Amino acid sequence: MLSEKLDKDKLREIEIAKLEKLADQYFNAACAGDHKSASTYLEILKEKTAILGLHAPVESRMAVINYDVSILREQYELLIRGTAGNSSIPLEQ
Repeated sequence: MLSEKLDKDKLREIEIAKLEKLADQYFNAACAGDHKSASTYLEILKEKTAILGLHAPVESRMAVINYDVSILREQYELLIRGTAGNSSIPLEQ
């Protein structure tokens, strides 16, 4: 287990070193206004931050709405018949 972690850490170091060397080749041109070099440099940085685990987790939110099927069915039937205004159950908006 320890050797596996060391292998991953070593591999991570090697990959980061490669990316840094590659990024160095695009940095000056990017700073001089070369848009293609700037785009490539930013892609390299994204890969580097992903390898290092620096991306913030994406926050997701979900809402769950439960409906009473019998009420929905009654409202549907009333709408189909054109008598929605005559229902004792108010239509929600």
